Amino acid sequence: MLVEHFDPFHNLAISALVASIPIILFLLCLTVFKMKGIYAAITTLVVTLVIALVVFKLPVGIASGGILEGFYQGILPIGFIVMMAVWLYKVTVATGQFAIVQD
Repeated sequence: MLVEHFDPFHNLAISALVASIPIILFLLCLTVFKMKGIYAAITTLVVTLVIALVVFKLPVGIASGGILEGFYQGILPIGFIVMMAVWLYKVTVATGQFAIVQD
């Protein structure tokens, strides 16, 4: 049975600060360290996973399920947008309307 630990340090401010480490790390990786987005995201994912498992005592199965759910909720809408953009491009080229846009 999962017992959720929302306040592992018994201090709300410290627990909130630890929970915000991944967001701060992601912003620092992008701005200060000038990392590429994918490397910043992977670094942040690893740090988030460690914090969730060690500090907040989240089971590995639930943590990995959350990673997969976040992946699919992010990839599916982006994939749908890209697919519709390609479809719109092909329709405009097939109807000859893309030449109007080029001019």
